[in-house]
This record gives sequence, C-alpha cells and structure tokens, in this order.
Amino acid sequence: MPDKAMSATSYAGGVASVLSALTLTDVGIIVGIITALATFALNAAYHWRKDRREREAHEMRLEQIRRNPERRKSARPPEGCADNPHPDCPYENMQQ
Repeated sequence: MPDKAMSATSYAGGVASVLSALTLTDVGIIVGIITALATFALNAAYHWRKDRREREAHEMRLEQIRRNPERRKSARPPEGCADNPHPDCPYENMQQ
C-alpha cells in the first residue's frame, strides 16, 4: 500500500477509536459547546451590524439638523450638550 493510503487509514482508525469511546453525555456536552459558540458568534455579528446601522442613522439625523437652521432654533439641546459641547453637537452655537 502507498504511504498516503496507510496514513489515511491510520488517521481514520484513530478518529474511529476516539468517537467510539465517547458516551452520549460526552456528545451532548460537545454539541452544547458548539451551539453556545455559534450563538455567541451570530449574536456578535448581528449586534455589530445593528450598531453600524444606528450610527449611520444618527449621522443622517445630525446632518439634517445642521442643514435646517429653523429646526435647530425650535429644538432643545440634549442634556449636557449646551454645557459641554461636543465637536459633533449641532447645538453648540445655540443661545439658551
């Protein structure tokens, strides 16, 4: 037999012996760990996408406020915005 076939057979025998030694409890633990890791990864991905969408929407709202000075005059600045203006605060030049 060629060396590759012997090596593949050897690895297959090793995997089969490990799998045959697992009990149903061991399999359940492994499936639970895999499920938990997959849930964490999907949740992290969806939260990253949600944060990105919310950041883009916030930037669009700020741009609308900056372009429309009448809306700025009638609006109340958020808490702390007038006291300590942030560079992106659209109310920084507003008189209270």
